[in-house]
Amino acid sequence: DFATVFSHAILLALFSWLSMGYLRGAVIRPLGATDAADLDVTESPDKPGTHFSDVVADAGEPAVSLPDNRTVVEHLNASDESAVTNTEANEPATESREEWTWSNFTNSILPPAFTLGTIEVGVILGAMNLLFLSFVIVQIPYLFGGMDFVQTTPDFKLAEYARRGFGELVTVSALVLPMLLVGQWLIRQEARRAQLLFKVLASTQIALLFVIMASAVERLVILTGPLGYGMTTIRLYPMIFMSWLAVVFVWFGLTVLRGYRQHFAWGALWSAFVVLAATHVLNPDAFIVKTNLELMRQGRSFDAAYNRQLSDDAVPTLIRALDEMSETDRLVTFRNLQSRYCHHRSEDLRSWNLDRAKASAALAQYGDQLASQPCGPDGD
Repeated sequence: DFATVFSHAILLALFSWLSMGYLRGAVIRPLGATDAADLDVTESPDKPGTHFSDVVADAGEPAVSLPDNRTVVEHLNASDESAVTNTEANEPATESREEWTWSNFTNSILPPAFTLGTIEVGVILGAMNLLFLSFVIVQIPYLFGGMDFVQTTPDFKLAEYARRGFGELVTVSALVLPMLLVGQWLIRQEARRAQLLFKVLASTQIALLFVIMASAVERLVILTGPLGYGMTTIRLYPMIFMSWLAVVFVWFGLTVLRGYRQHFAWGALWSAFVVLAATHVLNPDAFIVKTNLELMRQGRSFDAAYNRQLSDDAVPTLIRALDEMSETDRLVTFRNLQSRYCHHRSEDLRSWNLDRAKASAALAQYGDQLASQPCGPDGD
């Protein structure tokens, strides 16, 4: 079973990373050990003596030379300008303390043994990339086999083929994105080679992820196309979700991999809002009916029983296509329109919305035909 093998490989990689990391720390540089060269043993310079000590040291000398030709008494009474300057210079440093934000939340709070260097990044991400690459190479007939693969595989249905593709994509994305975010945060800031290696390996992993995403999209396109069973809500929304995943991973490459990690979370959130708004503009139920009607014009059967269950958004499109439907589909759709017409007549202003108003206007054009049957007591 591939799912079992894949999960075991992930667990093996995780525990191997932890074991080898601690082993490397114990053998090469024990945890908590510090080289003598890293210790700051530089002695602080001697503090300058006071004016009184200078005078005492100079006592007994035949010639005393003080700054500005001052006498000893004038020199003792003069203020120490350097001390005043140092005190004033130190005061702003105490007052100006950097405010903590998520943008400056780094891995400096962790011991060095829990951070990643070049070797750790290469081992972990390299192993993950090899795993993904082997999966893609071995599963190419499965990933991109399409309708031929379904027809030549016993007891394998097209709907199951598409559903597995979406599930595999979501599983891989749920593993890759958190791992890349945590891995990038754990890289030591001074390890430039590790950061460069991470960018290369992370870009490779995202490219392999897009291969799996392309396979999932192809399966849904086949399922909803002329060779499939048409468009439904449970097939449209996964397609929209995969589009958002593609935007998120592209945004990851533009922010995290370019050193702008602090912008990733807000950008991903706003992209979700944009995709949601675009979905509303698309008008999903009307889009589903239009897609299924287009397939009907290409010779596919029209599932009137399903399409009549959609919301009022689909009513204007259904009404315009009544003449193109078969007699059975037209009868099923017409009865549903009669029921909607009765419901709309019994509703008041509290249930008003724009889509329902458009549906009511479209139904009103066929009011005489729809009113041929009396409405029931509940508006049916």
